[in-house]
Amino acid sequence: GEGDYAFANAALGEMAEAWQASHPHCRCLNLEWSVWAGTGMGQRLGVIDSLRRQGIHPITVDSGVRVLQEALRRRDLPVSTIVTCRFARQATLKIKEPEIPLLRFLEETRVHFPGVELIADAEVSLRNDPYLEDHVLEGEHLFPAVMGLEAMTQVAQALSGSPLLPRLINVRFDRPIVVPPGKALSIRIAALQTAEGHVSVAIRSAETSFQADHFRAECLFNDVSLSTPPSLPAMQPAEVVTGMNPDADLYGNILFHGGRFQRVCRYRQLRAHESIAEIRPASADRWFGRHLPQDLVLGDAAARDAAIHSVQVCVPGETLIPISVESITVDSTWAERAAVVHACERESHDGVYVYDLEVVDQGGRVRERWEGIRYRGLKSRKQAPRLSPALLVPHLERGFESMFGKHTMRIAIDNEPGGRAPYPLLHRPDGRPELPGSTGLRTSVSHAGALTFAIVSNGAAGCDVEPASERKREDWRPLLGAKGWDLAESIATAAQESVDVAATRVWAARESLLKAGALDGETLLLDDARDDGWVGFRAGSMRGASCVVPVRGHEWPLVFAVMLENTPVRA
Repeated sequence: GEGDYAFANAALGEMAEAWQASHPHCRCLNLEWSVWAGTGMGQRLGVIDSLRRQGIHPITVDSGVRVLQEALRRRDLPVSTIVTCRFARQATLKIKEPEIPLLRFLEETRVHFPGVELIADAEVSLRNDPYLEDHVLEGEHLFPAVMGLEAMTQVAQALSGSPLLPRLINVRFDRPIVVPPGKALSIRIAALQTAEGHVSVAIRSAETSFQADHFRAECLFNDVSLSTPPSLPAMQPAEVVTGMNPDADLYGNILFHGGRFQRVCRYRQLRAHESIAEIRPASADRWFGRHLPQDLVLGDAAARDAAIHSVQVCVPGETLIPISVESITVDSTWAERAAVVHACERESHDGVYVYDLEVVDQGGRVRERWEGIRYRGLKSRKQAPRLSPALLVPHLERGFESMFGKHTMRIAIDNEPGGRAPYPLLHRPDGRPELPGSTGLRTSVSHAGALTFAIVSNGAAGCDVEPASERKREDWRPLLGAKGWDLAESIATAAQESVDVAATRVWAARESLLKAGALDGETLLLDDARDDGWVGFRAGSMRGASCVVPVRGHEWPLVFAVMLENTPVRA
């Protein structure tokens, strides 16, 4: 019923185009506005609500003014340009839509404005997404973060039309996506191109009625170079951490991943703040149901998942869950062969750990880079796992650092039969070990079965490791004496643990104190009993700490204790 109005607008457009053609020194701009909200004819006639019901969204005043300013600045616009907000399919206005790629997470297109906006839905279920059976935490099937990156990239790439993979920045994993067994969960991936080559994308789900972003990221298709050299410290010649079997020590123990996600095969470096892991090549597992497309634009998701979770060994006492990433520069092909993942910790505070991570191929070339990946540490609701001896090093390093501060000492663990120290030692006539050469460093060594616990520090230092076995009260009293027994009872109350464990702490702390050179009979005092199981001691100028760790191959948990002077260790 607005044929006359449409005819007048078309005539005005032709007049402007003709004027431009005959007056090239002038600039003509004919903006064909859709309906506005808050002002304009549509508002005055009261038709805004009616148009909304037809799927035609009005332009707000702020948005309209902003678009007008941009149109005046740009010189590349044609004379006549349509300016519109979202609108439903109209018989009178057809937009040429490019073909949507046949990919898993572009299952159903709900909204598509080419080059502007693309919203797609996909039904996720254990039947159509068998990888969910291998990604179960505390009994819940979690949609993996790496598969979220795949879904967001599929939609962002389809919207942008770029053949390149994007660099992803400001990545957030704010809410887990939990897929219920026996049911399908609808996820919605919404992408908006905010500038040329810049796409903002988010994943929502029916679990929250599509009203909250679970994952989100920004995809940059104009900045994807990986030509820069490695940014992390150079890796040393390849050495393998002995006594460390990821299949037995990680998976099913401190890592919840199963099946196809179990891709870490061994470690070259394993410390509290740095790890170097080797990743197996991609497997031939089917990712999706047989009737669904199988292509992954980012390449093998399991290898990428193994890479970002390889840092779990640095914090074996907690389960690390990625919550955000500053920047990811991806490569879709590195997982086809064995690769090495080098991760270094930037900082940690309040249960959050920040790492930089690089994937390096066998030729030493960086193939993927994660900058500022943040993990939140979760305490398991299950009983603490039995750690392998190799995992004791990062666990003890991190714990003793929290008690004494960084760079106070260095730790070594050996679990070979024979009970030898992990480095060469000399022994004084009184049996106290010393490092060869005039290093000025002090060392102490202790044994529990085949396990050897050793420390190195600048100042006086002593260490001890003891099994926290059960003893009768009448056996503990003569071993500890009256004061020692009273101290053990105080620790048991403060730390909420058995008297046997507390008494073993006192015994180990006293042994450490003697090894550090303190006078026999030096009074040992309780300094602190923390919620995480660490207990601090004082004795004169000495400070001490102890922890209790279940260790594989030992019947009883082991108590590790250290007493030392407060002197930072040299780098």
